[in-house]
Amino acid sequence: MIILKREKSFVDRFRKYTIYINDNVYGKIKNNASIAINLPSGKYEMFLMIDWCRSRTLTINVEEGQDIILECYSCRKGRNFFKTAFASILQSNDYIVLQFKH
Repeated sequence: MIILKREKSFVDRFRKYTIYINDNVYGKIKNNASIAINLPSGKYEMFLMIDWCRSRTLTINVEEGQDIILECYSCRKGRNFFKTAFASILQSNDYIVLQFKH
C-alpha cells in the first residue's frame, strides 16, 4: 500500500494535486490530506501535477504487505505570490516535491 501525505501549506491551499501512476490518473489529493492507494505488488512510476507544474517521477517497488509512505508539498512555502508565480514558470518540473517519508 502507498500512503501519500500532503503537507498543510498556504501555497495551493485551495487546489488539489492530480496523482499519476504509470501515466494514468489515479485521483487527487487536497491540502493537508492523506490518501491510501492499494496496488498489487510490482514496480510503478508516480508523479503529481497541478496545471502545467509537476513533481519529479518516483519509481516505487510495491511488495505484498508493505506500506510505503510518501509526502508531497509545493516547493514554494509562504505567502509571497511573486515567488510562487516565478517558481511555477521556471521550476515547473520541480514545483511539487514528492519524496519518500524519512
